[in-house]
Order: sequence, then C-alpha cells, then structure tokens
Amino acid sequence: SCAVGDVAAQRVTTEEGHEFAWNARRTGEFVAVGALVMAPTSHFFEMQMERALPGNAAREIAGKVLTRVVLAPCFLSLSFGSLALVRQRDVADAVRSSVWPAWKT
Repeated sequence: SCAVGDVAAQRVTTEEGHEFAWNARRTGEFVAVGALVMAPTSHFFEMQMERALPGNAAREIAGKVLTRVVLAPCFLSLSFGSLALVRQRDVADAVRSSVWPAWKT
C-alpha cells in the first residue's frame, strides 16, 4: 500500500501541463520506511492499545481516538525522521520542519 499511495501522491502533485514522471527511488524509500519501520511499530502500538482498551464501546473507542491524536506527533516524527535517515538528510531538521504542518492538517 505504501507503493500505491506514493505513486498516487506523485501523480496528484504533478503540475498541470507537465507529464507525469514516476520517481521510483522515492517510492522505494517510502516502501522501505513503511515496511521496516512504520508497519511493525504501528502493529505493536495497536496490539498494546487493544490490550489497554479492549472492546468497541463508546468509551473504549473514545480512548483509542484520543490516544492516537496524542501520539500522532511521535508517529509523524518517526516517519519523517526515518525518511530523512534513508535520504541521508538531517533528521532533526526534517522532524522540526515537517511534523507540525502534517499534524495540523
């Protein structure tokens, strides 16, 4: 799904009047970070959250949503930081410049 999502994002952000040119390296970076970092981390987090807040009643759902909102900056930092590391860029700068804009959208 990381590959499909990135190709779709590249296509959607292609400027009008320009021909779409797929950036395979970028897609590979997203796939690597998604498969090796984000998927295992998210799976572990979801398993722990389900243990802490089992069920699907309104109270448990509200707790799960609140937990995700509160921890979103951590997951965004992990995602942006991992991509920066793969791209051999400054991790702290990538996190500082990307997390807040992504979280508020």
